[in-house]
Amino acid sequence: MRQDWTYTRLRRFLAPIFASLAEPKTDIIDLAGVALGKSKLACLLMRESAIREGVFRRLVASIMAEGFFVADLNGNIGLSAEYSKSINMAHLPVWLVTRSADLLLDLVNDYRALQPQGKGLWEMHLGRALGYPECCIARYSKAAARSDGVVEYWHDIRKENETTPQILLGFGVCRAGCPRAVRPILDRLDVAAELGLLNHERASRWLNWVAPKADMRSQWFTPIRYDLSDLIPIRIPVSWGDIATQNHTANGNRRVND
Repeated sequence: MRQDWTYTRLRRFLAPIFASLAEPKTDIIDLAGVALGKSKLACLLMRESAIREGVFRRLVASIMAEGFFVADLNGNIGLSAEYSKSINMAHLPVWLVTRSADLLLDLVNDYRALQPQGKGLWEMHLGRALGYPECCIARYSKAAARSDGVVEYWHDIRKENETTPQILLGFGVCRAGCPRAVRPILDRLDVAAELGLLNHERASRWLNWVAPKADMRSQWFTPIRYDLSDLIPIRIPVSWGDIATQNHTANGNRRVND
């Protein structure tokens, strides 16, 4: 279901979340996709400062005020009681945002059940919920099941992408030019286009490489409807060159700041 947003309202909604996202902040596209009714779930990687009691509660309240359901992976929503020693449920910088209370509750329960088992089970489950291709999920999940496997995974992804025009947008593909990754990446590029954030030159190179018969005709992407390029000073897609100075680990097939 698409929600009708005015420019000012959408800007006011996304601004504080964008400021609190971990670099390279591309998760703003997934959140915007949920807001615009183009996807059902966003997984946000937040800065460590975002889990402080006052900040956490303020950000969560701003998301809930627009009719969304949000919690960190442990099900916290920033209530004061959650910070008491008697409860002591760790607040995590990985947040889930959706319009479905049932989906959010299921994912929180699944995280509690699957994460302790290791073997990449939670990462595989979350990847499916986010709509990632099975082949890409399998590669990451296999790495997540090994000690230091995630670090090696992103090292390999970076090495592969240094010599190809592959883009990185929220998740790592199983291999350069994976055809099953085309659809989820195109969906994210479409959201970026609607917000005035699409890097057409880089997107065109990617399309020409992974799908040589495709071109950048205007009908590929939604015209700009909310120009937020001044608020969100990044162009989607990003490449490793844009984030070369950042140190990353990953959770749920995603990058997280150390």
